[in-house]
Amino acid sequence: MMFCKKCGAQLNDGVSFCKNCGTPVSRPVQQPQPEVRVQPKVTPQPTVTPQPTVTPQPTVTPQPTVTPQPTVTPQPTAAPQPEVKVQPKVTPQPTAAPQPEVKVQPKVTPQPTVAPQSTVTPQPTVQVQPRPVQSVPVTPQTNKKGGNGKTIAIVIGAFLLIVAILGGLLSGGGSSHKRYRDEEETEEKVESTAADDAVRTLMIYIIGSDLESGQYGGAASRDIKEILKANIPDNCNVVLQCGGAKKWENKDIPDGEVTIFSVRNGKLNKEKSLGKTTMNEKGDLSQFITYCKDNYPAENYSLVLWDHGGGIPVGFGMDELNKNPNKLLYDYEIRNELDTAGVDFDAIIFDACNVCTLEMGLSLKEHAQYMVGAESYVNNKGIYYTNWLEMLDGDAQTFSEKIVQDYMEDINADGLIGSMSVIRLDYIDDVYSAYVDYVRDVASDVERGGFAAYVKARGNCGSYEHIDSVDLIALATAYDTTSAATLINSAVNAVTYTESDFAYGHGLMVYCPFEYCEAYNSGRQAFVELNYDEEITGFYDKMVSAELSLLGQSYVSNYGGDWYTTAYADSVNSGGNVSSSSLALVDMGSYEAVELDDSDWEVIDHVALTIAVEEGDSYLLLGQDYTYQTDSAGRLALVNPEAWTFVNGNIAGYFCVEFYNNPDTDEWSQLGYIPITVNGEGALLYVYYDEAHPEGTIQGYTTYDYDTDTEGSYMYDLRADDEIDLVYYELTSSGDLTYTEAGDPFQASTLSLTFTEIDFNQYSTIGYYTVYDVYGNEYETDATVLGSSNAV
Repeated sequence: MMFCKKCGAQLNDGVSFCKNCGTPVSRPVQQPQPEVRVQPKVTPQPTVTPQPTVTPQPTVTPQPTVTPQPTVTPQPTAAPQPEVKVQPKVTPQPTAAPQPEVKVQPKVTPQPTVAPQSTVTPQPTVQVQPRPVQSVPVTPQTNKKGGNGKTIAIVIGAFLLIVAILGGLLSGGGSSHKRYRDEEETEEKVESTAADDAVRTLMIYIIGSDLESGQYGGAASRDIKEILKANIPDNCNVVLQCGGAKKWENKDIPDGEVTIFSVRNGKLNKEKSLGKTTMNEKGDLSQFITYCKDNYPAENYSLVLWDHGGGIPVGFGMDELNKNPNKLLYDYEIRNELDTAGVDFDAIIFDACNVCTLEMGLSLKEHAQYMVGAESYVNNKGIYYTNWLEMLDGDAQTFSEKIVQDYMEDINADGLIGSMSVIRLDYIDDVYSAYVDYVRDVASDVERGGFAAYVKARGNCGSYEHIDSVDLIALATAYDTTSAATLINSAVNAVTYTESDFAYGHGLMVYCPFEYCEAYNSGRQAFVELNYDEEITGFYDKMVSAELSLLGQSYVSNYGGDWYTTAYADSVNSGGNVSSSSLALVDMGSYEAVELDDSDWEVIDHVALTIAVEEGDSYLLLGQDYTYQTDSAGRLALVNPEAWTFVNGNIAGYFCVEFYNNPDTDEWSQLGYIPITVNGEGALLYVYYDEAHPEGTIQGYTTYDYDTDTEGSYMYDLRADDEIDLVYYELTSSGDLTYTEAGDPFQASTLSLTFTEIDFNQYSTIGYYTVYDVYGNEYETDATVLGSSNAV
């Protein structure tokens, strides 16, 4: 029995901090979390040729992160699509993701007009700064053309939310739980491969989905090769259930069926065919667990769950053999399967994206000692299996940590980033209790007029693509309360081991609805099923209601439930908005500027610059970056940036989607995409920047249809022989928007990415600022000819 030396509170074995007062316990900490990968104060802006002053955005309670991630959620999303109108000096019209280039080919297929987006969910960012620049002058590939000084109003539309399967998630989401069986189960008569007096049975539940069968699939088969390479201890059993995919690269696995295999001596041994059935309906997982326990009894059991994931409200496990394509297993449904099977595990391991959450921990706590998973997306390569499978006869914590180490080493070797953690589930209740207290404090602040401050802090916690979960420690650091330290300490104690390339990643996330209010009905159901305290459910009911009301009555009607309330209406309505008159351009002679007063800055979340370069009688849209520059009087100066993203020496279209800056440590990160084609098909190449990767590092790509503005659901890794070409958007003098390929394809193996100085002053450029406030509104200045970067 241990007690805190400072306050006398009783301490649980193995804790690193007193959960009552936060005093460190006098023993080594296995993996300190609040400072995980926190780097010393380093200004993220190395000096380059005289650069316009970058004014930090209004400071809020300290906040960590943003991310990115492509997402990898199992939800289709519509990517931004440019829509523009040519007119002399007018207010920009809403539009979506533009993009250009240098050295473009003649005009191409015209892009259909995209209806302006009427609403925008608040975007994260506080204290935005440009990325550090490589101080190497580079001459752009485009020839300079004489400019006629035209002003074009261009607006980039906000990203749409997971729309393709949102309807399925929000429309009752429930299925009848009917199992689809077109043929009877058959059990193969094979000699048993079960180990005598087994120390451990590892159950691997692989729902192949399009990760296996898709155009860029084979991911499950590659992992099975790694499993078969392992020298598995003789006193351990490894049993796989493979299904959920229409087609398998591994020829031993039947297409479109579900089959159970055992692994022995580097071979798959077929144990049982379940026929054409599902793997993500009620009873599917529990049946597999029961089969393994009955046929492969052991002292200890471990479980791997393999497929797409997305935390709350997305779930886990997309199954191509399920007649309901939108069906996934929610966290609490996995809990129900474990309850039914009645088997306790020493470790439950997720080879899936975004599942290392408080909600999943609460779902598993009664049936597992450790949870292994990622806060972020999991790269297509997934967990590396060979090494840790050779440690199965050891203790669960050791091989769980090996999983994290091997995964991070494997993806980092390929220039990718990610995260993964080991969570000790006997501490998860402490985290939950501390979170309840924290939310109570936040709710009290919001009710006293702190809505804008909280929303700005929440927006700068960092995020992973297409989900509404944030790191617990990042949240408690971004918005400090009297109970924040206890929450941080509790999370530190629960996270046994973590590695993260994200400045805002410390090991454990929580569902914190903010950006995707449309999905709250599904997310709220998790609160109900997990018996969340009314402090949490009530607070998010009010916050999401406020967000919906800001988005408009149609959002309230479509997405509000019986939980909808106007409790925070006064707090929101009294907050004020950015004055439209504040965005009027002021002629400073050599450039134009925007004056904002203190009341404007109090509600501004972030500012973005959009830029286009004149090319003959048209303009190439270079993209949008979350940055702004000021003159000596603090005005927003519409001047050229001093650097941009280049691919293989050619300037590229680039669109930032997330930016994070920690005002305490100066850590920063940014995520954006470059429009490309891969093997002749449209795609968006996602790039991540931070202090360790100032030139950017490729995270993968999503498919993208430039004719229909449709982005694919998942992130894919580039293969060495993939053929890539840059894509640009071109705005003609008649107002038509077209896209064009550079016409200079190259192999992915030769791809070189840089963020490099460029003298835009030798070109005729136009641009405008977009100002986003904490209430989800956006305001655009008029587009105008950009002044020289030397003018301020």
